[in-house]
Amino acid sequence: MVEFEAQIKKWGNSLAVILPKDRFKGKFRVGKKIRLVSIEDANLTKEFGSLKHVLKKPTEQIMKEIDEGWE
Repeated sequence: MVEFEAQIKKWGNSLAVILPKDRFKGKFRVGKKIRLVSIEDANLTKEFGSLKHVLKKPTEQIMKEIDEGWE
């Protein structure tokens, strides 16, 4: 996975993201399909799931269980 920040630019009637050639040399070619993920629009619960079913115990009780045996 290659991660970088870029600014969206207008290209005719479309939007474009410019990929710096030096960062991606040999990884992409013209016509290759890529997947873009927009962080600000990401629904993290949908992407990674909810922790509600995991954290049924109060936080204080979980912390006490973690600390057991460390004294």
